[in-house]
Amino acid sequence: MKLIFLLKYVVVISLLFMQTNLSSQSSKVEISFEEITAENIYDRGARALRMDNYDAAMIYFDRVIRMDSEFVRAYNKRGIIFYKKEKYEAALVEFNKALDISPVFGRALFNRGKVFFDTERFDEAFQDFEKVTKLSPLDSNPFYNIGLIYSKKEDYDKAREYYTKAIKLNDSHEDAFYQRGHSYYIVDSFPDAILNFDTAIILNPDFHKAIAIRGASYLKSKEYDLALEDFSKAIELDSTISGYWTWRANLYDDLKEYDKAILDLDMAIEINPQDDVAYNNRGLNYSIIGEDQKAITDFTKAIELGGQSSSSAYNNRANVYRNLKQFEKSRKDIEASIAANENNGWAYATLAMVFADEGNKELFFKNMEIAISKPLAYPLKEMIELEKTLQRFESHPEFIALLEK
Repeated sequence: MKLIFLLKYVVVISLLFMQTNLSSQSSKVEISFEEITAENIYDRGARALRMDNYDAAMIYFDRVIRMDSEFVRAYNKRGIIFYKKEKYEAALVEFNKALDISPVFGRALFNRGKVFFDTERFDEAFQDFEKVTKLSPLDSNPFYNIGLIYSKKEDYDKAREYYTKAIKLNDSHEDAFYQRGHSYYIVDSFPDAILNFDTAIILNPDFHKAIAIRGASYLKSKEYDLALEDFSKAIELDSTISGYWTWRANLYDDLKEYDKAILDLDMAIEINPQDDVAYNNRGLNYSIIGEDQKAITDFTKAIELGGQSSSSAYNNRANVYRNLKQFEKSRKDIEASIAANENNGWAYATLAMVFADEGNKELFFKNMEIAISKPLAYPLKEMIELEKTLQRFESHPEFIALLEK
């Protein structure tokens, strides 16, 4: 039935049946009138929005504003629709209109803060969320969102402070427990991370992100059985996330179950063919089992994708070339690795081993000293287990001195 807004009133007809004393029936028609107001139409728009019917909701809210240009909640709702459609500038226009009418309208401030956050305007987002904490001091969400801002800025102590405030206000805030756990994980405080992930999972047993990163915390703590259980559960809950397969592959690497690692990385790449980390990691597994050409192919693909693993992939390919005695190719890749990340200690270690393989002990020790002064993918003692070239120097006094640094 077509809705016609030109009418001032909607006629609602109901039939009331009354029985007379003579058991005869008569019917009478009662007519009531419901006035169409901006509030009525706003409620219809809100219902449409809850059902994700954005186009219909927008029609209702447009109508509300034509009827009452100061109807602040309608501007806020229009902003929400644009936000959900990722039309951030249009959303800002609506939230700003709402705040022009009512500068202390907390919901519009909060929603504008979300737009600023999603567009990486973190200082402006902070200002809006901070105002909301003053207007609604018992609401956990603005405190939680300020925590997210500090996490983005890598100020994890401050982030934890605000996640904790959110949790004190709402001890069922699973995302706050998750993010506080992540803030511990990122600084290698794995027991604290696990405790927070435990609570997030108790609150939501299907919280696969929390399960997966708890598995990563167990992996870092070398609690392999618990890590395997968590990675497998996360994959069971959502097998479409390539990172879960990559994490479980890392576990199999540690257990030296390279064939299983390769199978999981195959899945990660099938899910996300742009996953440079998965290509790089699969290349490492191929190189360990002696499949040099497959390793080179995967490292090359990781480099072509140009993601976060570029420096590592160049260095890993350099190591394969070194093992194949193709030292010039190895040096070129080492240079590219250092250019991509000058703090890649592993690249300097690879260069040191190239010099060792060529019989140049002086440059071997010089570059190994640079390597240990920078972050290493593995501790030097673990590197010795992997590299026969390093094993030749285990008993050398100068090398022993490096190990003691």
